[in-house]
Amino acid sequence: MILDENKFSNLRKLLRVTAWVKRFVAKLRKKTCESGPMTVAEIKDAEEYWVRKVQLDNYCSDIQLLKKNKPVPPQSKLYSLVPYVDDRGILCVKGRLEQAELFHNEKHPAIFPKSKFTDLIIMSEHVKSFHSEVASTLSRVRNNFWIPRGRQLVKKVISEYLICKKYALKPAKQLTGRLPRDRVVESPPFAVVGIHFTGAITIKAGDQNCKKVCIALFTCAVTLAVHIEVVSDISVKSFIFALRRFFIKKRWLQSDLLR
Repeated sequence: MILDENKFSNLRKLLRVTAWVKRFVAKLRKKTCESGPMTVAEIKDAEEYWVRKVQLDNYCSDIQLLKKNKPVPPQSKLYSLVPYVDDRGILCVKGRLEQAELFHNEKHPAIFPKSKFTDLIIMSEHVKSFHSEVASTLSRVRNNFWIPRGRQLVKKVISEYLICKKYALKPAKQLTGRLPRDRVVESPPFAVVGIHFTGAITIKAGDQNCKKVCIALFTCAVTLAVHIEVVSDISVKSFIFALRRFFIKKRWLQSDLLR
């Protein structure tokens, strides 16, 4: 089959294209009359095709030995995994979970080398797990595949994924701006102030009736001391009354509003 996995950036698209090509070839050979939408079995068959292809491209000599019922040599990278070829022709890990009540793929995951198809599998599981961290993605991958040095490969693939790379970026460090002259020149308290209003708050008057008022905050620019005045609302008239009361107490005021 003439298909190049390097031309695909999505595992689902690769498997569907492969399945359609395999169906077309089967029709040419008159082995099937299948029609209609793609089935799950055909998608699974396409996945197994790529698993066998990638394994043959990387572990051909080991697979040939195992098919002849010969063990892999100690020099092989797969020696410690005790590999075997199952009835599908896929190279799997033998492991010690034969008696466990698990699916076949979980007990005997397929051995996968570093390849473009492996990267697509990792990215597919990463997206299915809602862009989870390395450990969660690796755990999902190991449900079906065993990748030598899998953690390093999963970390590399996730770090190169554009969407995750954008979220992982740290914001640029903002240079500290210079303080204005009024903040650094020595002056008496409340010589330079900033004026702010709070939102409406509910208080009880002397007759026990509740009413809403606001608070005017006069903040000293040098000492950061705060003077509070209660106003009935945030109208200009109420502000002027609060400003007059402030003048009576502090005698002096310099503000951007009065320059």
